[in-house]
Amino acid sequence: MSQLQLIDATCQIEQAQAVLSMWLESTTNKTDPDLPRLIGSILTLLHGVPEAMNEAESKLADHVMREYREGKA
Repeated sequence: MSQLQLIDATCQIEQAQAVLSMWLESTTNKTDPDLPRLIGSILTLLHGVPEAMNEAESKLADHVMREYREGKA
């Protein structure tokens, strides 16, 4: 199993949010009445995840650089 880079995972989350948003917008009164609620629930769960992942990546890079500067790497 290949490892997914953090930046790639962040992009995939953002893509999933875009697809779900488009799907939510395309629902009509003919669709299952639970569908918009379910899509909205998933969007709510994903809200803020890309930003948190970007912050984690930044903090990780800062930590690695600090370790390198201190000669521990």
